[in-house]
Amino acid sequence: PSELQAIEASRAPRQAVVFRAPAAGYVIEKRAIQGMHVEPGQTLYQLADLSVVWVEAAVYEQDLSLVAMGTRGRVTVDAYPGESFAGRVVHVHPTLDEQTRSVLVRLVLDNPLDRLKPGMYAQVELTGPAAEGLVIPPDALVDTGRRQLVFVAEGDGYFSPRDVTVGRRLADG
Repeated sequence: PSELQAIEASRAPRQAVVFRAPAAGYVIEKRAIQGMHVEPGQTLYQLADLSVVWVEAAVYEQDLSLVAMGTRGRVTVDAYPGESFAGRVVHVHPTLDEQTRSVLVRLVLDNPLDRLKPGMYAQVELTGPAAEGLVIPPDALVDTGRRQLVFVAEGDGYFSPRDVTVGRRLADG
């Protein structure tokens, strides 16, 4: 408004007019070029406030039950080796990618020093709820295709088979 008032007061055309952005941020897209004709409502620049950023991570279908809104995560990027950034899940996409068998989840992270940039690749480690259960080494399980068994020591060199239902496999197993 102040620029328009100054033009009206001077009653003279100007070579350049200053347009002030309604918000602070970084220019992430510039469509305006010198000599371009501008229409009302046309987007000239796209700004982004990078003090808070989103990271989208693909979570495999078999791990999806461990992820919920508010799940905490640590994000690392190659640009800052040895450092991690804390975030939390704010959205779980409603659809599964049939080719990768994964679902995108969105984490929000504070970025006060603007170190994280749009387009960076990140590694995400989500911290799910702790689960209780019996853990066995993978080679202790006998999977016949029809049954899954473990052998329990009875003493004096005797073992008895026990049917088991296998749950989640750990990364080291």
